[in-house]
Amino acid sequence: MNNPDLAGYAKGVGSSSFTLRLLPQVLTELDQLKDSGRTPEVRDMARAVTKRIKGLRDRGQLTAGVNLTKTILVIAETREPNFEFLPKWLDPSVPDDRILGGALELQALHPASTVILVASDMNIQNKAEVAGLPTIETPDLAGPR
Repeated sequence: MNNPDLAGYAKGVGSSSFTLRLLPQVLTELDQLKDSGRTPEVRDMARAVTKRIKGLRDRGQLTAGVNLTKTILVIAETREPNFEFLPKWLDPSVPDDRILGGALELQALHPASTVILVASDMNIQNKAEVAGLPTIETPDLAGPR
């Protein structure tokens, strides 16, 4: 939510060509935040991101993939993580653990690719490190300072 400009993630990823995968867990969390976020600002930011995702849907079917740019593809994933095959310390009732579980499954499904979790939340970054999954901070909307 800190930076809904998905194309701006290229610098953090280290490539101008990548696929950004929207996990159902992230979409669920956005939906909850737009309706019951702690502050009006959080609710507004969640609505803005949801509106951008809708804009992508207007350009094509997200589950098949929509080109954000010539070199960035956005795909909405359609499955929940199967915790039977994930680290036992992940709790399926914890939203961050569901997001991390989904990212770990993506890495298992695409072993030749590098899956990078984009998150500003330090706790999910810490858990991702323990699980061996690289992370980057959500790119700063304002750019370098």
